[in-house]
Amino acid sequence: MYPRKRLYKRSIDQHPDMPTLSAPFDHPDDAARYAHERIGDRRDREYGGFILVRKDGKYIATEPMNGSQFSFDPNEVFPRNEQEGYVLYPQGYEDYAVYHSHPSLPAGLDEWPDSEKVTYPNSFSVGDIYAVIDDQEVCAATYLSGPDGSLIKYMLSRSAAEDALFARVSGPQSMPHLCELSQIHKALQNLSMMPSDVVRLLAGAGAQPTVGAGRQSAGRLAALPGRRCRSYTSRQIARKLRRAMATPTPESQRAVR
Repeated sequence: MYPRKRLYKRSIDQHPDMPTLSAPFDHPDDAARYAHERIGDRRDREYGGFILVRKDGKYIATEPMNGSQFSFDPNEVFPRNEQEGYVLYPQGYEDYAVYHSHPSLPAGLDEWPDSEKVTYPNSFSVGDIYAVIDDQEVCAATYLSGPDGSLIKYMLSRSAAEDALFARVSGPQSMPHLCELSQIHKALQNLSMMPSDVVRLLAGAGAQPTVGAGRQSAGRLAALPGRRCRSYTSRQIARKLRRAMATPTPESQRAVR
C-alpha cells in the first residue's frame, strides 16, 4: 500500500468522482467486514478504500477500488487537486481507517518454508506497515483482507515499540518511503528474518497485543470473525497468538530496544 499524501481536506456535498458509500454501521469493524465481503474472491489484484465516521457516530465503507497487482494507492480513492493541495471528502465524514486486500498470486521467496509463503500474503507487508504508521495523525486503524479469507485489524498504539518498528521499515532518512531499502525488507531478502517475525513484531507494537474477536478485542492486532472470514474459535485464536509470542527471536527482541 502506498503512503498517503499530505493534502488539505475540503468537504463537498456532491462530486461525480466521489466513491460510492455503504449503508451506515454502528461499529467500524462491521463496515470493514462489509468491504471485505465486497472484495470476496476478487484476488487478481489489490483492492481498497476507506472506513469513514459520520458526525452521528455511524461508520461507512467506500466501495472497494481497483489497485494494481501488488499495491493499492489510497490517494486515488477521493477526487483531489494536487496543484492546489486539497482532497475532496463527502460532507460530514472523517477518516477512521484505510482498508486494502492482498491478491492470491505467487509472492515471497522460493527459499522460504511453505508456512512462511502462506503467512506472507495474509499479513501486512513492510510497505503496508510504513504507510499505516506514517498516517497515524489521520487514521487510527487499518484493515487487511487476506486471500485466505482472513480480515485483520491493526490499531495504532503510538508506543515506543511501534516507533522502533517504524524506523526499521523506513528507508534512508532522505527517502524514508523507499521501504525496499529498509532494514526489515533487507532482512527478509537475506533470510535473516521471516514473515512470521514481522507479524510478531507488529503484534508486539501494542501494549496488549491480541488476536481475537473484533469489537470485543482491546488489543492492537485482531482477526475479525465473519461469514467470509476463516473460522477460528476464540481458543484457537488465543493459542495461535501464544505460539507466535512465546518464543521471541533475536530480531524481535532487538526491535523493541
